[in-house]
Amino acid sequence: MNEELTPEKIQKSFLNGDITKEDTADRLISLIDRSEDAKVRTASIEALEKIDFKDEIIFKILENHLVSDENASVRASAAKVIILNFLDEGLEPLEWTTKHDKSPLVMKAIFDTFASKKISNHEAIEKNLSSFLETFALNLGVAFEEARFFLDLEAIFSKGKRSYEVNPLDYKNFEVLYDYKDSEPWLVIKNKHVVVLNLNFFNWRFVKENGELLNSFSKLKYLDIYLNMIKKYNNFNLEYTKVPESIGRLTSLKKLALARNNLQSIPESIKNLNLLSELDLSHNQFQEIPLSLKSLNSLELLNMKSNNLQSVPQSMKNFVNSLADFKL
Repeated sequence: MNEELTPEKIQKSFLNGDITKEDTADRLISLIDRSEDAKVRTASIEALEKIDFKDEIIFKILENHLVSDENASVRASAAKVIILNFLDEGLEPLEWTTKHDKSPLVMKAIFDTFASKKISNHEAIEKNLSSFLETFALNLGVAFEEARFFLDLEAIFSKGKRSYEVNPLDYKNFEVLYDYKDSEPWLVIKNKHVVVLNLNFFNWRFVKENGELLNSFSKLKYLDIYLNMIKKYNNFNLEYTKVPESIGRLTSLKKLALARNNLQSIPESIKNLNLLSELDLSHNQFQEIPLSLKSLNSLELLNMKSNNLQSVPQSMKNFVNSLADFKL
């Protein structure tokens, strides 16, 4: 096979009618089996799902990578395709995976795919998923319904890493770190409910990866300024700038800061945060004020400074005027 052949080129040839579905599957399978690049294996598995070709050989290959591939991204993609295309045959390996695989990326893929297809009545898998999330919530010290947000965060932080383990102590660290402008820490949990969340993806990731420097971090008066300087000299992955839809599960949240994340949008689920009184979306890439914010009846302070907003649209003026403080 041509060494330069990629999943994208194979899929394009199929869409152009240059090769049959069978030939497409054969070439993708070859890439999956032969490539040492996890990104290529992942993209090839995802391409298999898109061409919607099903046979026993493909299932066996997906099953093998689900239970034995060293890379979590590959296992997550295999889990997704098995659920979508081979659910009946895949119940046993999926049950094994939900019981033994500890990767947040893999577990999120299974959670999301089951939910998107509204798949139910698979008691063993559902029990394993529930047990995983219960343990996850207990270790983090948050309520079961809020744990899903942190699982989604962990999936973001683990993406692209060969191996990754969740460390609950990371979140204890976030409870003792402060920004210089604010008297509250990055994370405040009361009675197992998140009430304050100051989430900057780069800062959180950097602290997670450099936990041995926590004592030094906690002594810095201007920690966020220091981390902003570090960020300038790092190849910051913009993929880290999408807030999980599950943020809407943090229904006890009163203060939310998402500044300096290069955000262009925010999940619609934010309208579920009925107790939210302060929201900081400054220093992002918003071109307009999200309409979903109009549902936040408790919101008093909204910071939209240093975005790409030109003006406040007529549809949002009454909302903005009702706020105690609005920064543009």
